[in-house]
Amino acid sequence: METYQIKNISGKVIFESKAESIKDCVEIAVNAKVSLANANLKNANLSGIKLNGAILNSADLSNVDLVGAKITSSSLVNVDLTFANLIKSNIILCNLSKSNLSFSNLSYTFFDGTNLNGCELHGANISYSSLYNTNLTNSNLTNTYLKGVSLFESKVDGAIFDDFFNVKEAIKDNSQFVNL
Repeated sequence: METYQIKNISGKVIFESKAESIKDCVEIAVNAKVSLANANLKNANLSGIKLNGAILNSADLSNVDLVGAKITSSSLVNVDLTFANLIKSNIILCNLSKSNLSFSNLSYTFFDGTNLNGCELHGANISYSSLYNTNLTNSNLTNTYLKGVSLFESKVDGAIFDDFFNVKEAIKDNSQFVNL
């Protein structure tokens, strides 16, 4: 075991712990109810992480590996998740409003009950993901790959799609498509 530090975007240490990895350090912090708002976790390997009730508002999670992550009831408002890898993750009942997920790989991910209001999803791959009861209001989904996406009971009013979006490729039963 070694000592890991989680620093904020300004470089100040916000949490420190002995752990096997940065992933374990983040889990320890969240389990101790430490706010990781403004944390700089850019390029971190957090694959398989399990977080419940995490506070990561305005954190830098760009280019982070979150493959197989299980994140529930967490606040990730205004988070930078550009170029992140979240394949086969579960992001359940979380608030990611105003976050940037551009060019991220979100395929085969469950975003059930998650708030993605005002998110930037430009160029993301969301193929074969479930967005059941998800709020995508005012989100930018231009150049987003949506093949096989389930939008059952989701809200997409004001969301921006482009010519690459083919409604027939997204399962949209009971979704609220208003003012597109």
